[in-house]
Amino acid sequence: MATFLAFQTSSLGPGIHVSPHQVTLGVVDVSPYAQIRVVASLGPSSPSGVTFTLTITEGGLLIAHLDQLQLAPGVAVTNVYEAPGTALTLLAEATSSAGATQFVALIYGSTE
Repeated sequence: MATFLAFQTSSLGPGIHVSPHQVTLGVVDVSPYAQIRVVASLGPSSPSGVTFTLTITEGGLLIAHLDQLQLAPGVAVTNVYEAPGTALTLLAEATSSAGATQFVALIYGSTE
């Protein structure tokens, strides 16, 4: 089984800033993979938590939430999913008006 990095929020610095308004981080092609591993973390000095939403997407349409991860400052989450269709839209939103900093998200895809 081979593993590939399918998505990362940023290749530079300690993470990205997330506003209190939902933003689309990207759309990931998950069709080549049997499983995906989602890794998300929020730096301990972030002024706010983050809601990170993974949404199944087909033909450019947001179909259904695969998962919604709640991250508090200093928290990291790793989850494995069977590949959900062909595409996944990644959304993030800070949980307070202060915004959030140091948010990092990675998606790895594994083939059989």
